[in-house]
Amino acid sequence: MYDADGMELISNISPETKLCFIENNADLALKAFDYNVIDYIIKPITIDRLYKTIRKVKAAKEQQEPPSTQRLGLENMILMNVDHELKFITVKNLVCIEAKGNYTSVHLNDGTVFTTYGLIKVWEDKLPIHDFFRIHRSTIVNLHYVTKIERGSNDTCIIHLTGISKPFEISRSHFTHLKHSYRLIGHH
Repeated sequence: MYDADGMELISNISPETKLCFIENNADLALKAFDYNVIDYIIKPITIDRLYKTIRKVKAAKEQQEPPSTQRLGLENMILMNVDHELKFITVKNLVCIEAKGNYTSVHLNDGTVFTTYGLIKVWEDKLPIHDFFRIHRSTIVNLHYVTKIERGSNDTCIIHLTGISKPFEISRSHFTHLKHSYRLIGHH
């Protein structure tokens, strides 16, 4: 690395890069903000001032995140290809999603079932965390449509969903997680 100050180096950095300066020289602050700087701290640094900057960095990162990384809400609509037609589907109408390799089968509350391209992990990362639960490595269910949970074999359980005749198995590890997440009481 060559001998240069921060202002010389900043011209070689991508404009999308968010920067924070920690300097002795307050005179450079105005010039620094021409380069997409999130904050400019004058030494000596106090803990309160550092926390304030960290909050600014976090807020800038959250604003910068593309919408695709944010979770959906129950009332959000998603555009899906259903039987070669694009349709808007409200998230709350999703009953169950099943993995089928690189595809997923999506069950809706009106009985419609369709297959779409995409991994179940993508669904898991997008769906509302308190309303949808992964019950098996291959299945996510909308908890609002659970009608019954029965004991299965080997500490597994069977879950029944509104509008779907076949029950689904809850794996042992996912059932343990479900019990802890929703505080099963009166369990023997």
